Amino acid sequence: MLLKRFTDGRNKIKETYGTKEQRYFHIAGATGFASIVLGFGKICFGLASLSLFICVNGCYTIGMAAAKYCALFGAAHAKEKHGEYFYYRFVGIIMLIASLLYIAYSIQSVFHPNGTEYGEITAITIATITFAEIGINMRVF
Repeated sequence: MLLKRFTDGRNKIKETYGTKEQRYFHIAGATGFASIVLGFGKICFGLASLSLFICVNGCYTIGMAAAKYCALFGAAHAKEKHGEYFYYRFVGIIMLIASLLYIAYSIQSVFHPNGTEYGEITAITIATITFAEIGINMRVF
């Protein structure tokens, strides 16, 4: 069932969009999967290090990946432009909610700072994951 929907969407993308757009859709799908894996990795890492911030960041990453997949699904399965716009509005709502929750946590962190010290390996791992995520997102967009 899922494979059939995937194949149908892929065929519609081939029929509707040019080569450049097709490549964008494929790259966006692959990076969306990488973002989900990265988000769950952040949540696991946050739980292991008892860092709520890293867990919130992981949830935000997963929310952004979900928004990306929703946009891809809309582009692949919408029957007309109006239907496609419905998916794009839904993407905007997902992004807005995820961003507002992230902002709320960040504001709370400003007024009630919680100092956490990480070891050298942990700090380097956090920086590596963060820069990899930024690089992936910049490459796609």
